Amino acid sequence: MAKTKKHVLTVVKKELLPESTNIIQTDDGTLYYCKYTPPVRLYVQWQGKEIEATLPVESIDSHGSQGKVVYFTSQQKMYKAVFSPSDGITISYLRELAEGENHHRGAISSIMKAGKRYVCPMWEEPKKHGVVKDLSEEELKGLRWRGVHRSKDLFVLRNKKMSEPTGHKYGENAIIIESSIESPVQLHAEDSSQFIHVHFKSNELHILNTKTAEFRPTVQFDANLRIVSIAGVFNGKISLKCLIDKELCVVTAKLPVGYFGNTWSADDELKITRRFGEEKQLEIPNGFDSRFIKDFEVTRILGSGGFGVVFEVVHKLSNWKYAVKRVSVEKGREEAANKEIKTTVKLSYHTGIVRYDYAWKEVPPPDWQSNADSILLNNIGYSKDIYALTLPKFTSFLYILMESCNYSLEYWLNTHRDESSRHLPRIKSSFKQIVAAVAYIHQMDFIHRDLKPANILFFAEGWLKVCDMGISAVRSIDGKTDFTRTSIGSKMYMSPEQ
Repeated sequence: MAKTKKHVLTVVKKELLPESTNIIQTDDGTLYYCKYTPPVRLYVQWQGKEIEATLPVESIDSHGSQGKVVYFTSQQKMYKAVFSPSDGITISYLRELAEGENHHRGAISSIMKAGKRYVCPMWEEPKKHGVVKDLSEEELKGLRWRGVHRSKDLFVLRNKKMSEPTGHKYGENAIIIESSIESPVQLHAEDSSQFIHVHFKSNELHILNTKTAEFRPTVQFDANLRIVSIAGVFNGKISLKCLIDKELCVVTAKLPVGYFGNTWSADDELKITRRFGEEKQLEIPNGFDSRFIKDFEVTRILGSGGFGVVFEVVHKLSNWKYAVKRVSVEKGREEAANKEIKTTVKLSYHTGIVRYDYAWKEVPPPDWQSNADSILLNNIGYSKDIYALTLPKFTSFLYILMESCNYSLEYWLNTHRDESSRHLPRIKSSFKQIVAAVAYIHQMDFIHRDLKPANILFFAEGWLKVCDMGISAVRSIDGKTDFTRTSIGSKMYMSPEQ
């Protein structure tokens, strides 16, 4: 049997890592540096400068990340850290750890309750949200527990007969990874991704698709590099803590094009790269200098409708992920567009409302935008017969740059239909956050005219934000509401007066 060819990853960035320092990557690509020996530090590198947090602690016992938030514990207390270019790193106290609560490698928390061990990600409370490890002692023989992913226990089993690692689901609550390799196994799993990153050998990387319980083809680094830990994957690149020639380094490597597809193999890499390159030869037409095209790379479409379209983008200079809302503006409607900006600015200072960054207007030549959109859709992999994003009558476009969120409450509800997956304490917390955000909107003399699950977003695990402030109505001083008499909102969620 021919030996499977392994693709060698291309290192695109390498830097020496300070002593006693770990790296943590959040879902938006931000890389945090955590020095865990006194004096402890938590900082990010932003545009060539170190931005450091003012820590309220003298030690860091454990850490992990979820969404855009870094969590860490110290002296039986848990804190969270969030970075933004405008505010730096904001530290907030979360909770006191429960008696008997333990923290493990991989940002996992556990606790014993009624003779059973409950486990969950460290940012959740194991007493309330823990998943019971319900395998029998007989079933657990030979299994080594390595963490939790999407409420499923992850186990590793040594099997001398295996030539390559394999994965399989075990019941409803467990995934087992089998391997003949004796060396310690490390896993990196984020609930926001269906893929788990595994490394057994010093320079090889294995990636498991948890939906199919199958491994993608093995990829590897040059022989002089040894993987210590995996920080995360963002925008087609993986960041790792590595040992290179006896020096600890932060390494960023580019994953092969199409790697997460169903048919990729190392032998196909040249062919796929060539084909992908040909597709990318489709360039946005000349004749207009678009700030949106020049400054941002579009990764996907988050939503569209009568309001316009929302893109997920990466800022080319900073590699920071944002959401950009594009609103088509008809002639004579410029004042309404300006009103949307002013409303969004006024309401974006609350932690429960999606933050606005800045906005700009573009007026392309006739037909330019339609042609550019067609090419853009092709380049991000959408079918060519997808609905048009623009209409010929629109002559200008308003772009609003906002912080990006992970997913909507609508998505969460659709994927948590089981009563067992809807924990009452979490629902109460979510409801309080929504009420607090709506109360703030009312205090600012506005009314949200389309409050629905699709317009409530998860910024991070357990942290909700209200979006789409642009269609809010102004509430007059005399108590009357200045509604424009157009059909704004969603019928199922409209109030009677609308």
